[in-house]
Amino acid sequence: MLLAVGAVLSGCASSDAQTPPALRPIPLTASEIAYVEQTAAVVYRRASVDRLAGLLFSDERGHGVCVRSPAGAGDTADYTLLVLQRRVVEDFISQADDDVLILRSAAEAAPCRRLGADPRLWVRAR
Repeated sequence: MLLAVGAVLSGCASSDAQTPPALRPIPLTASEIAYVEQTAAVVYRRASVDRLAGLLFSDERGHGVCVRSPAGAGDTADYTLLVLQRRVVEDFISQADDDVLILRSAAEAAPCRRLGADPRLWVRAR
């Protein structure tokens, strides 16, 4: 499954290292913000974290959002791509329904790393 996701995600990354000027992340709901920030806190063991201001993509692949730690570190940060299988609309997600894909390898998180250079796209997690 990860192989298929990795192959699909590589298509969402541009070959250009610059951030596309037209990129406007899709806004997150309040529930999604809380979920993404809680997931990032677990992944990064409560270290300071930034998250992309919105979804990187929302299509047949799922709903992708980037997180990085340490917050504000840019090129030296560790990037993770979280792929939500569905939009989060409720404040509570049961453990059985928590099916986010956490993609941490350099290749899988490459779209996030490419966006890391533009501070306007990132927000500090609470």
